[in-house]
Amino acid sequence: MFATQIIVSKELTEDEHIWLNSLRRDITKETYKKLLLTIGRLNGREREIYGETVLEVVLQK
Repeated sequence: MFATQIIVSKELTEDEHIWLNSLRRDITKETYKKLLLTIGRLNGREREIYGETVLEVVLQK
């Protein structure tokens, strides 16, 4: 068996959980802008690993 965690994204605060909130199907333009700003503040390696990966998933919706 493995541990399972259920996250109710609409109950999370947007500013503290921008990464998880950006994975919702009903992402707002404001959340998208905040995500892009957050990605812009990452260093090169973090941007490559985290930012580009999350952005790719968001854009596939």
